[in-house]
Amino acid sequence: MRIEYLSNHPLKMKEDAKAHYEQATLQEAQKYAELMKAQNRLQQVLKDKRWWQKILPVPTVAEQAAKMRMLEAKFEREDAQDKQRRLAGEMKAWTAGVEGEQAFDQAVAGLSDDWMLFSGYRNRAGEADKVLLGPDGLWVVEVKNVNAWIYVSGSDWIYERLDANGEPVRTKAQDNAGRTWGRQVLNVAEGLDDHLQRNGMMVTIRTAVVLTHPEALVLQNRNAEVDVVGRPQVLLHAIKKFALPMTTESSLSVAELIRRDHQRHSRLV
Repeated sequence: MRIEYLSNHPLKMKEDAKAHYEQATLQEAQKYAELMKAQNRLQQVLKDKRWWQKILPVPTVAEQAAKMRMLEAKFEREDAQDKQRRLAGEMKAWTAGVEGEQAFDQAVAGLSDDWMLFSGYRNRAGEADKVLLGPDGLWVVEVKNVNAWIYVSGSDWIYERLDANGEPVRTKAQDNAGRTWGRQVLNVAEGLDDHLQRNGMMVTIRTAVVLTHPEALVLQNRNAEVDVVGRPQVLLHAIKKFALPMTTESSLSVAELIRRDHQRHSRLV
């Protein structure tokens, strides 16, 4: 199988998230140092108060200023910590995305050299993690690397995972735009289908949401809008099951149209 990286968005986002996290870590350390300095300053001001000032219930001007600065430094550090935690989560998520796509590439690496795997294909509807093109057809694939149980019922997608207390928590399986995992891949497939038809290519496009985390399970799959929801092995089986033979000439024509479509929409981003 031949792999062609049209873009490597998850890797770039992972590297960006890592850089932002490292910067936030430095900022948090700076804010911690400023908080320690403010606390030491307050302690020194209290120590330097004259005996009669210590008796009075009213704080001195210097004491008020030192307390105010300490509170400011405390809030600034808390904000820095919140930012650091948020960026750590983003870095973890993008790292999981990169690892998931790598796991997918390895899982389908056994396909013959007649197959092409496009990574990071973008069109007017968004970006697909993978597009598989070969003698048995054309597939648009969304890859998810999550340790969760998946429930699909028509257009409803839910994933369930355990929280820190071991309690199951259900969340809608959707992107930041509110699209379900299935709708993500369907939108891109529809955009690709429109592009191919406008260029005289009538090709059936199959869709899949593939789970690469070793603990992920599909516990319910009722009337999913996509052709496949499951592990890479399920996709490989489906490729043979739903095989729609394509000539080498047609495959090469589709490949070129995919490249052109991606290049066009990448310039618009």
